[in-house]
Amino acid sequence: MGTIKEILIALITAVFGIILLGAGCAGYLFRPLSWITRGLLWLAALLLLLPSTSNVLLFADVIGVALGAAIVAWEWSQREHIRRAVTESGTIIP
Repeated sequence: MGTIKEILIALITAVFGIILLGAGCAGYLFRPLSWITRGLLWLAALLLLLPSTSNVLLFADVIGVALGAAIVAWEWSQREHIRRAVTESGTIIP
């Protein structure tokens, strides 16, 4: 219950949080993840899944989105480097 704005914020942050939590639990986001990256994804997901009932918790959403977006961007950029290295070397990395 709430205004349309509150409901949309809750819906968007929950969806993004669940995606980050799933990637952290699976250990894969464009490529296999290290334990540190998985932990950071879990932290970002936790911050996004907290209910935004006050300005402090709304700030937690902002931090969660920033952290999650930074990790997704980093993993996306590293995915290209690995693909290029495998293509150039001709070997298969397990």
